[in-house]
Amino acid sequence: EIDRMASKASAKGYTIVPASQRQPGDLMWWPGHVGIYTGNNMHIAAWNPSMGTQERAVWGSPVYMRIV
Repeated sequence: EIDRMASKASAKGYTIVPASQRQPGDLMWWPGHVGIYTGNNMHIAAWNPSMGTQERAVWGSPVYMRIV
């Protein structure tokens, strides 16, 4: 799955990076959720209308994408 995503990603203007190389500003993707990595194992995302946009700890195993 990740390899297929990586080949599609490069055609769309971003590269998939391993979590060990993530940098603030990298996009993060989980099924059904997208965020932006802010550093220090934190990310910012819009959760829902009642919670709004919040910065929270990274959870699970997101895919990190860097715009090229």
